[in-house]
Amino acid sequence: MIRGFLSLMLRRMNERLMPVDQYGLMKRIVGDHIEGTDNIYNLRLFGIFGRYEYYPLKFISNVCCKAINDLPLTMRQDVYFDYLWIDDFLELLDKFINMYKPRFHTYNVCHGEKISLKRICEIVNNVSHKDNKIIICREGLANEYTGNCDRLKSEVGTFEFTGYEDSIRMLYDWYRENVREDELYKLIY
Repeated sequence: MIRGFLSLMLRRMNERLMPVDQYGLMKRIVGDHIEGTDNIYNLRLFGIFGRYEYYPLKFISNVCCKAINDLPLTMRQDVYFDYLWIDDFLELLDKFINMYKPRFHTYNVCHGEKISLKRICEIVNNVSHKDNKIIICREGLANEYTGNCDRLKSEVGTFEFTGYEDSIRMLYDWYRENVREDELYKLIY
C-alpha cells in the first residue's frame, strides 16, 4: 500500500516542478496526499505574530523589544512577508471550523497584504515614538513570502483584518508591559 502511494505521488510530482530541498519535497507529498482525501484540510500559514511568541527569534516581536530598549532594529536582508495577527487567525480558524463543508482541501491563511521588514521597523519606530536606527545587513530583497487568501475569504465570508499599524501597536504595548528587563539580553546574543 505504501509503495503504491509513493508511486502515485511521484507520478503526480513529475507532472509539475519538483522541489529541490527536503522541506519542499515533504510539503509537496503531504499536500498531494491531503488533496486526495475526503476529510483532511490544509490551512497554509505564511507568517503569524502575536503575544507570547519567542521574541528573540520572531521578527516583529524582536524589533518591538529592541525598540523598547533603544537598540537598533536589525535584519539580515529586507523581504516582503504576508504576516497575520494572531487574533485574526483565531477568528478565521473559528469561522473555518464552523463551516458546513469546505469546497477545497487547501487554503492560504494570510493577511492578503504584503509588507516589508523595513516597513515593519518603520511602524515600530512610529508606535514607539522613537527613532531607532534600522540596520539592513545585506542589500536588495530576499525571496518574497506572500500569499493570496481569496479562496479562504470567499468561503468564510466577510472578514475585517486588523491593520499592520494597529496590530504592531498592540504587540509593542504588550511587550512593554510584560517582558522583564533581565530577559532582554537574548536580543543581542
